Amino acid sequence: MARPCLRTKMKAKLRAVTLLFLLILCGFSDDLSIGDSFELYDYYDGSTLQDIAGLDPLFVDADNRAYSLLWDYENRSPLINAGCEIERVIQTDPDGTPPDIGAIYYPHQHREYFTDVSPSNIYWLSFPVVDDRTDTNGEYWNELGYLFESHMQGPPSSPSQLNQILWSYDLDQAILEYDGLEWLHTGHTISQPKGYKVQFAQGIHPTPVVINGFKANPRTTPVSWVVSVNVNGQMQPFENWVGYFDDAGMSGRTVRAGDALSSYLPGSHRFKYLDYVHTIKTHHWSTCRISETFGSPWIIDPNTYTFSEGDMVALTLLPDAPQEMYWKPELGSAQPRERPQATAFVYEEKLDYTPVFLEFDPDDMPDEVGLYVNGVCQGAAVVDSSLVDVCLYSGDAKSSGELQIMFYNEGKGPKAAQAWKTYNPESMVFEDTVLRTDQIGKFAFLSFNHKEGDSPVPLVTGLSANYPNPFNPSTKISFTLARDMQARLEIYNLRGQKVKTLNDAELSKGKHTVEWDGRDENNRRVSSGIYLYRLSTPDKSFVHKMMLMK
Repeated sequence: MARPCLRTKMKAKLRAVTLLFLLILCGFSDDLSIGDSFELYDYYDGSTLQDIAGLDPLFVDADNRAYSLLWDYENRSPLINAGCEIERVIQTDPDGTPPDIGAIYYPHQHREYFTDVSPSNIYWLSFPVVDDRTDTNGEYWNELGYLFESHMQGPPSSPSQLNQILWSYDLDQAILEYDGLEWLHTGHTISQPKGYKVQFAQGIHPTPVVINGFKANPRTTPVSWVVSVNVNGQMQPFENWVGYFDDAGMSGRTVRAGDALSSYLPGSHRFKYLDYVHTIKTHHWSTCRISETFGSPWIIDPNTYTFSEGDMVALTLLPDAPQEMYWKPELGSAQPRERPQATAFVYEEKLDYTPVFLEFDPDDMPDEVGLYVNGVCQGAAVVDSSLVDVCLYSGDAKSSGELQIMFYNEGKGPKAAQAWKTYNPESMVFEDTVLRTDQIGKFAFLSFNHKEGDSPVPLVTGLSANYPNPFNPSTKISFTLARDMQARLEIYNLRGQKVKTLNDAELSKGKHTVEWDGRDENNRRVSSGIYLYRLSTPDKSFVHKMMLMK
């Protein structure tokens, strides 16, 4: 007969404590204590278990018959999740976790990570269940060094399973990696709002990371947001790697991505957190807004896709976004959006990618599409709709190289695509031009369904605020034309005197940007003060103020 309880000396001790616990609960003896010595007969093989005295089960207050198990910032009962296994019988406590030993279980959560197979051994994930209470000799159980201790036995790949772990949250950007002597940043602590990229060595299946701990309440647990960060004196967008967690039970739920970000800002019934998001990236899909202006439409509706608890989501934000957000609770479950894997193209997945959006003629759609740079496939996707996103894993090739698109149809093989148009975010229209990978910014948008000069959004003639403002010595002024037309852009002082004409010509429709260097028509620098800039068109005229500060 199998002996499911007799696996280690600890198991034997716990069985002894269980028996003692039951004796106390049943009132057989008020005099028994943990320190008493006695023998426990193992009916499986007739042996006697020895050395069972002295194990403290860590009850809340056994002297006063408070037999709830203890779990706080200093102690965790060894009886938690330590119950005996029975062959072919699934045992759990009422909270769905492995059984505790004793009559009163401790409510908590149980989660195993890295159980799914990733062909690249790259995972974008978060940890919705975290043990942020327990520590061993000052090392907390939610520190990366503790969680991945068994994965870091020496240098990467020899014999360690782990290559590296990266994070980017609340201005903290770092890498847990091996520097040739030791692993760095092992003391980093995980929490439910943080997201991570984890890369294991090739050719191995990583050992799952098992955590018994606690979930966060999305109603009361904020997720930090950062709009930009100073890089070498220049403000650059900050990519927030955040974890999705919900208020569901043991396994969480899958929800529509846009809905998850649609909680209203505190005190508002108009603005939602989603309104301030420019780009959403997950491991295998992404979407973004056409422009970095408030209210700009999405290229692909975020609700086309789904989040599941434990996903890592990379967000870049619009200016004036709040400093924190809350996931929307109590959402209904959605059918997971599974991206089918392209099979006609071979490419290497990397830790990061650039989103490339492809729009097809609905009457001429390939089965699959591949992106090539310098003759090497850098990403591919199954074409399951007329608008798809493809992850471009450009790596070193991003420094140079023309982007090429290959179509694949069953029975016909791959062929080079022709006559696609490239969306220019600066002009807001599609242009008939080639695209080099070093020209791609946050995303690329290519269309086989638009003509040159088309815009993916309705264009409205208007004048934008200059940037920067105040400025010294120069500033940029942008305006949009709904159609090809004459446009005159002029600078005036507050006395109504014209300072300089920046443009007076026929321009194509779309967005245009002109720089003013703070000089007048005679190339003399003007004095500090407030100036007016006016856009005159056949449709309408617009006037804004700006300030030059020396």
